[in-house]
Amino acid sequence: MRRATAEDKNKVLVLSEKYHGDLDYLPSYYESFLQNPVAVPFVISKDSEIIGYMCGFVIDNGETIAQRAGRISEKFHGRGYLKLLSEQIIAEARKIYNIQRMVSAVNCDNPYIQSKSLWEMYSSVISTKDMLRYVVIPSQLINSELPNNRPLKNMPIHGVAEYFDTEVIRKHLFPEDRIVINWIPYRLLPSNLSLLECENTVCASDVQVCNRIVSGLLSIATFYTIRRPRYAYSLDLYGSDISSVRYHLLYHLKFIANELKDLACLSIVVGKELDKQKLLDVIAECGLIKLTDSGDPSKTLQYYMECNL
Repeated sequence: MRRATAEDKNKVLVLSEKYHGDLDYLPSYYESFLQNPVAVPFVISKDSEIIGYMCGFVIDNGETIAQRAGRISEKFHGRGYLKLLSEQIIAEARKIYNIQRMVSAVNCDNPYIQSKSLWEMYSSVISTKDMLRYVVIPSQLINSELPNNRPLKNMPIHGVAEYFDTEVIRKHLFPEDRIVINWIPYRLLPSNLSLLECENTVCASDVQVCNRIVSGLLSIATFYTIRRPRYAYSLDLYGSDISSVRYHLLYHLKFIANELKDLACLSIVVGKELDKQKLLDVIAECGLIKLTDSGDPSKTLQYYMECNL
């Protein structure tokens, strides 16, 4: 095992091409993972052939390692190589940081979700969320103006920290005491948000408090290029106010249409707090097209996992 290099990219990307296909985020992020000061990317080789890759990210004030983009060549599945990579990344990070726990996000479509070693590595599931996938075709979007009676506040990613300090909002928006951005479950620490300044994030909020009752939603999206369609747009919704969903969805659809101006795979990630059937009804009203290779969009789950080390 050794640190990944720029020269390894093509060999790494073919490892799980069959499973990740056109939606793989690693082609877009590979170089930035190499340059990120809190990233620990490693490859594992057998007989001089690269057979696996994983990248760890140090978060939560240096106490957590988040494992991302893990992949093993198909012919070496089930032999514990991902676990070896994970252990090596933790050991490397511990040379500098006081790593106490490990987290990861795994989609139920991922081939490793059935791996016994994966579930042995993680002792608990922080949360399970629904992930709904659709294709956004800007030219076919319903041209609805945002009503004036529900203004959304555009905010930079570090502005989300204001919700960490207000107990009633914090408990309402983040019942698991985590915020997930670009597939990583972060603890609610302002220092984590500073790690995301270089990400392509789009945040909007209409959160309000009246008599300790929270209304509105917080929506956070990240976007990046993929093979097909042109962009992936991952949208996390926080809160339970179903009346706000249409406003937030239109806000982000308009960003895709006006700023990205190209086809996008929209992944909407929601917790159990939001009524999923009503969400699906709103999505249908907006005329979104189901991503054909993602199966039933109402049955795709995203697991956020953690273990103490």
